[in-house]
Amino acid sequence: DCSETFNSGASVNLDAVAISGSTFAGWTGCDSLVASRTVTMNVNRTVTAKFSKTIWTDDPIIPHTTLVMAVHITELREAINNLRSNCDCGLSPFSWDPDPTLTVGVTQVKAAHITDLRNALNDVHVKKTGKPATYPTDPGTDPSVLVGKEIKAAHIRGIRNAVRGAE
Repeated sequence: DCSETFNSGASVNLDAVAISGSTFAGWTGCDSLVASRTVTMNVNRTVTAKFSKTIWTDDPIIPHTTLVMAVHITELREAINNLRSNCDCGLSPFSWDPDPTLTVGVTQVKAAHITDLRNALNDVHVKKTGKPATYPTDPGTDPSVLVGKEIKAAHIRGIRNAVRGAE
């Protein structure tokens, strides 16, 4: 449905249904990552369901519950390099350092991995929008921000959201 008129105060149920090969990625116009939700029409609003072509391991990733693993970094690297290749912005695949290849069960996730992901993704955001992506945890890409910090599910979730925003 593209357009409807509702009385002020009406409750409207929104249901986002992803097609095969995509996942629900959130809404614009209402603050929610839940595919089925209700909004109250107390102001004029435009609401749009967003979908992602990227399928993640452990989605949704849950802070204080999901253990951050090498597979999360590997998936983000692949998704970001796909964005870099497909954005028509002249970006080549990113040179991942340290640990160009991650080994599941062996490679420990490091702050430098998060910084690399942010830097590689920011290149795409800058080319598309003129500004870098924003991250709710540890804003910016300065490696010193993350030094000595435990890499958390919230770091992965923030980068995933920025990937989806660039798709």
